[in-house]
Parts: sequence; C-alpha cells; structure tokens
Amino acid sequence: MFAKFHPHKMLSQERHQPMSQPEENNNSSGDWENQSELYWNEQEWNAYLQQNAAEQARFLSLYSNHRNLPDHLDVTAIQMGWETREWTPGDDSDDDDDDGDCTADSSDGQWPPYCVEQHPVYIATRALCSLLISELERSSAVMPSLMPTAAALALARGAHEIEHLIVMAVTAMDTADFALAVTLLKRASREVNNTMALLTSIEETVALTHFAGEFRFVLFDLREICLRGINDAKWELENPLDGD
Repeated sequence: MFAKFHPHKMLSQERHQPMSQPEENNNSSGDWENQSELYWNEQEWNAYLQQNAAEQARFLSLYSNHRNLPDHLDVTAIQMGWETREWTPGDDSDDDDDDGDCTADSSDGQWPPYCVEQHPVYIATRALCSLLISELERSSAVMPSLMPTAAALALARGAHEIEHLIVMAVTAMDTADFALAVTLLKRASREVNNTMALLTSIEETVALTHFAGEFRFVLFDLREICLRGINDAKWELENPLDGD
C-alpha cells in the first residue's frame, strides 16, 4: 500500500491463529515470542481502542501537513512508523533497530493481541473516511441551502460503503482469502468512482467547488489504497506459501 507497506507482510508463514484459541495451541515462533499474553480484558481493550483513535487522528494531522507533496501518502505512512517491523509481526526481514522499538505498542513491554485495528490500511481508511464525513458535515452546516439533502446522504452513504469494503478486504487479507480481498477492493474502487461521479453532478449545479475539491482529493487517495491493495492481493495469489 504505502512506500514500504504491503498487506501480505502482515501475514506470518503459519497464518494468524484466532485469538480465541488456547495459548498452548498457538505457534509462538518468530516475532510472536514477544507476544506472551494473547487475552485482554474489557478495560485493556477500551484503552487500546482509545489509543487507536488517537493514531487515526495523528494520521490525519500528518496527512494534512504533507498533502501538497505528490507522495503524501507514502510520507505520511513513513512518519507513522509503518515502514518498521513494529507494525508487521509477520515480516521476517532483519531490522537493526527492532530491539529499541518492539515494545512501543504496550506499556508493559508486551505485544498487544493481534487485531484488524492494528493494520495500517484500517487506520488510514478509517481516518480518511472520517475526514470525508467531516467535510460533508462542515459544508452542510455552513451552506445548508446549497447542499441538497439527498446528495449529502448519498455522499455519506458512499463514504461509509468505501470504508466498509476496504476494512472487510483487510480482514480477508489477514485470513488469507486473497481472491475475496481483490473482489472487495474492486467493489470499493467502483464505489469511489460512483461517488466521484455524484460529486461532479453536484459541483455542476451548485456553488460547492471548494467542498468538491476537498472531497475529491481524499477519494483519489482512497482509490490509490484500493489499487495498491489489489496489487498486493494478486501477488499473494500468484505466490502462495508452501502448503497453501
């Protein structure tokens, strides 16, 4: 997806075990040796989800700072730290600085249980789609007479559907359902195109040029995420692991 990020690297060669599996049945080889505790209570999960929301906000802040750069998605990803092994538990590459960063995700020095919310594509997609909704809410509040209600609802529905399809594709990638991931990402890309077409029709009839430009800018980046994800999923289909 981003400069050094490929979704297939999120998968260990044994694939992830479900979190509900007993610990003695879980293969603890490789990086998973750092993850001694696979079960969190409700308080721990609530704390993690708050941290995850903060990560989405940090992504948006960096994204805003770098949006004038042609490679702003990649620059933002690098500054989020997504080029390092701390976010790729299945990556077998050797990084010299791993020992200093591997405990960054947990205050007690342990890896958190793996969940889809950790995935960079999840964080980026949630952040960008929330930005679309924020732009829509802001424009509807400032120019209520210019934003038709039906159009606003259609744009909101489009943003929600794009987010849903990409997040489901991330889940499919993590369960090694790569053909499903390709299908979902193609549907997400098609939804991006449909939303862009709707945006163009609104822009032609009402004075919403600035809003349309901001909305379209984010849609292009969501389409880029889809295209990179499709390429990575196809790579996995063409290069299956032994035994798959």
